[in-house]
Amino acid sequence: MRFITAILLIVSVYAKAQINWINFEDLPEKMREQPKKVFIFLETDWCKFCKMMKLTTFEDTAVINKLNKDFYCLRFNAESKKEVTFLGKKYVYNTSGKYAGKHQLAVFLGKANNQLQFPTSVLLDTQFQFHLRLSIYLSPKDFLEII
Repeated sequence: MRFITAILLIVSVYAKAQINWINFEDLPEKMREQPKKVFIFLETDWCKFCKMMKLTTFEDTAVINKLNKDFYCLRFNAESKKEVTFLGKKYVYNTSGKYAGKHQLAVFLGKANNQLQFPTSVLLDTQFQFHLRLSIYLSPKDFLEII
């Protein structure tokens, strides 16, 4: 019994809280069950500032707690080839060159001043209206002040 207790204690010490990321397919049901604001993180595999946010901002305990408490959180790769339905509309990847392209959903959610930059943080209210769109690296402190 002591051995099991010791193992559980060790696991609880080393288990780190994480953001509860969901996907676009699960969002409508979650919103029906309990409406919350929506946070969407638009990223790419090659974006160094996206990686920095994932390693710093999204590992910060205060950020994790705030996001998990008040938001449904979604991460989306702007170069994903997967078809996604959001608000009843289907979005697909558009090729713009041999090795280039952008997903229509990333353009819809993240494009500002006719540009799409990464990382982009998008906040939607419970009615899916845009509340905020920022295309910049946000430190944990800045992120918490903004949201």
